[in-house]
Amino acid sequence: MSRVAGPVCNWIGKLPNPVYDCPMLDRSDLDDTPQNVAAQRGRGRPSRAQAMELSDAIIEAALQVFRLKGYAATTMDDIAASCCTAKHSIYRRFPSKEALFAAAVAIDRQRMLGHIQALEVRASDPLSSLRDACRSLLAMIITPGNVDLYRMCAAEAPRFPVVANEFARTRDSITAVLEPLVENAQKMGLLTLSNATQFARQLGFFVTAQALHEVLLNPEFRPTSSELDNHFDSIWRIVMFGALPRT
Repeated sequence: MSRVAGPVCNWIGKLPNPVYDCPMLDRSDLDDTPQNVAAQRGRGRPSRAQAMELSDAIIEAALQVFRLKGYAATTMDDIAASCCTAKHSIYRRFPSKEALFAAAVAIDRQRMLGHIQALEVRASDPLSSLRDACRSLLAMIITPGNVDLYRMCAAEAPRFPVVANEFARTRDSITAVLEPLVENAQKMGLLTLSNATQFARQLGFFVTAQALHEVLLNPEFRPTSSELDNHFDSIWRIVMFGALPRT
């Protein structure tokens, strides 16, 4: 998985490598010091690259199975079968299903942050850029994979504070993407003066909340691009009615 450096969120910096930098991962297989490389060859252990590939495969399989079956119904046997590896290889990296679940969610949220960072903006037209960013965020938030994970994590958040924290980071990152656009639009007189951070946070919520609520309650509901455009346009008009300067 490649590192992402978005044009509008340099403040975040580069994303960590989703496997090697994961705090819940046993890195013993990934240590490429001369001593460890020699030890690996002697014992036939995988190379650092092979170990990273297997860890990636485990996390991908875990995400898919968790989304499909939910946390409670998923077993480590399910995940091992899905990624065609031995269960002990999973336990060497993740000591429990809980640890694997938390790590998988953290990496999925890192991907979301990468998509958010990659949103393109036009500095000369901050209001149009703000609109485009909000429309892109709406499409991201209600993708089936994100909705399935959100639904499951909402149910498991009381048991996994770290999971709730990852979703809070996503929310804060959305706010940080929108905030400079709001500030630029305010400086150009395109939006009324207010607290830019609060406005950006509320805007992100207002744009995504209703559609997310609909797909969470109705898993079969999949709005078309045209339906999503109409939904977004109606919300944007309401927001702008209250936010545009009065002449």
